[in-house]
Amino acid sequence: PRGGGGGRGGGGGRILVQGKNFGLTDSNPVAFVGPTRCEATSWTDDAAVTCVTPQWTAGPVVVPVSVEVYGQKSQETPQAVFQFGSAKAATITALAWTRAPTDGGFTITIFGTLFGEAGAKALVSRPPGAGPPAPCRRTRWVSESKVLCTAPPGVGAHLPVTVRSKVGPAASSFGSVSFDYDAPEVTSISRSYGAIGGGMRLTVTGFGFGTERTPVAGVIGDTDCTRSAWVSDSSLSCTTPPGQGKRDPVRVRVGGQLSPLRRG
Repeated sequence: PRGGGGGRGGGGGRILVQGKNFGLTDSNPVAFVGPTRCEATSWTDDAAVTCVTPQWTAGPVVVPVSVEVYGQKSQETPQAVFQFGSAKAATITALAWTRAPTDGGFTITIFGTLFGEAGAKALVSRPPGAGPPAPCRRTRWVSESKVLCTAPPGVGAHLPVTVRSKVGPAASSFGSVSFDYDAPEVTSISRSYGAIGGGMRLTVTGFGFGTERTPVAGVIGDTDCTRSAWVSDSSLSCTTPPGQGKRDPVRVRVGGQLSPLRRG
């Protein structure tokens, strides 16, 4: 089984855990929040169970959610988590429109609680090591439970979104509530052959490489280029690594996302 779900609370709430291999018939699965069994677990179908969360008094914390079926327990993943927290803390519970091209511009609707008054600011995180969160091009506070964000340019996937109100602590999304930029795509390369010792200069063309100077890597077969340099959102240069073989795929990795296989 593979668990997937998340939420906030102090226990006693009902959450939906989605995944697969929970059983084609009711096999009495048991869901866990952290190390503790849910107060009640109800099988829905092979892809979903519901859990009444256990009580928690130890303070705010994020814990993994898992499901056990016939002695097999799902693996912990960053997307399958639950956050116990204070009822007085701001929370982000859902995003509407969770993907955008690397130049941004699309509107993300952020739902949650206790976003305060007009003047809140929303931000989209960057991939690890790529710098602080990027402010939305425009943030529009709608209500205490809804904020609109015009996505900034960026790269990467599974990025948390944050709302900073004028009063009170910031709220950040977690688990499966996250934002993705489109993965890079390769459309052509400047040459389709090179010396087995490497060292050849290759220009890779495509889109989704990032609209600002971004750490990128060209990949030939399974090997990173000896040197990769970002040129633009649609171009990068690659110094080929040593290797041999025919028709090795050429791909690009940006913000942790690897372009789909494409033969050069």
